[in-house]
Amino acid sequence: MRTIKVVLLDDEQAQVIPERVYMGEHRAARLEISLPARLQTGFDYYNLCFDVMGAGKRIPLGNIYEADDPSEFAGLAKMENGEIICELPESLTQCSYLRAQVEACCEENGLCTRLEKSVPFVIAFEDSIAGEGDVLSSLALGHTTKLMAQLDRLRRILRVEVQGAQDVIGPLTDRAEQAADRAEQALADALELNITPGSPGSQGPMGPQGPQGPKGDTGNTGPQGPKGDTGNTGPQGPKGDKGDPGTPGAGGAGVYGGLYLTSNWTVPKQDSTKIVLNGTRSANGVSYGTDSIIIQQAGTYLLSFSSTAVCLNMAIITGVLVYRNAVAVQGFARTHTIELGGYVNMAMSGLLDLNQGDALTLVVRNTKFAEMPAGTDLLLLSHQTEFTAVKVG
Repeated sequence: MRTIKVVLLDDEQAQVIPERVYMGEHRAARLEISLPARLQTGFDYYNLCFDVMGAGKRIPLGNIYEADDPSEFAGLAKMENGEIICELPESLTQCSYLRAQVEACCEENGLCTRLEKSVPFVIAFEDSIAGEGDVLSSLALGHTTKLMAQLDRLRRILRVEVQGAQDVIGPLTDRAEQAADRAEQALADALELNITPGSPGSQGPMGPQGPQGPKGDTGNTGPQGPKGDTGNTGPQGPKGDKGDPGTPGAGGAGVYGGLYLTSNWTVPKQDSTKIVLNGTRSANGVSYGTDSIIIQQAGTYLLSFSSTAVCLNMAIITGVLVYRNAVAVQGFARTHTIELGGYVNMAMSGLLDLNQGDALTLVVRNTKFAEMPAGTDLLLLSHQTEFTAVKVG
């Protein structure tokens, strides 16, 4: 295994220190590429790209970290100690030189979000024996062998140069092939006359780059992207119509009761005020005190509250709490911010274990009440305000 050492410098220069590498070899030459400081960190993966003899056709080896690369280049490129290592396959050494370049990529959600390239560099290959011609006779030694190799090399170069653009320069290729055939025939004639050919001339200059080939077909549609994040919760909808009364829960034996406002009620300027629930619903297994529901049977109860509140003065923050025996019940509270002249639908429900004799009341609690002028009121609760208790277990 021979090594081609490539050092990519930060001043956009490249140092290529080659050993002898011959055309047509397969994984006999190992590229060791040292990256410049600007490409060493901050990237997710790298591509190593080649251009055969400056033909303008990019050949990428793909993401070198990909484990299941199905192409002919699978496993040829990898990272070792911060360097890109690549063993050149025969499909890239069938020419006199390669142009190469490193691409550093950042990835997010399967998409390349940043691509930065190194300075391009050139890898040259020395000539070697190639071709599929007949076995030469004893007269075809020395200069004859070299001439046949040159003819074969000419054909291979022509095949590489016209790949992908045959429809544009096909006639030129035919004329070159005919010229090579005539040269081969002249060699055969010289052999019959026992004439020794002269030494081959030096290689001519490289011809100009051919025109760009036609645009390829559109590729297949890529896979569907990942599911997006869940959006923010939308605003609360308007209060729905009041539903029909529910059936008593299992084991409740029809224990229920409820209080409500018989008319709109104005909340006075106070920190906490018990809501005056002066209307009673039909009840079974519960009794009523002053603005309160008295539990007669211990068990689990479904407590429900609903009301519409209108702000009569400055913007306030108000909340409705359930009190059991004059103590606020943890978790049974709803808090709302109401602007001046605005209204809000307030509702809550939940399960609570109660004992015989427990007294349940509703309390409205306000903030900023101290900032209001004397004699002013805070809220107006509608006559739809209702508080119920149903035994469910």
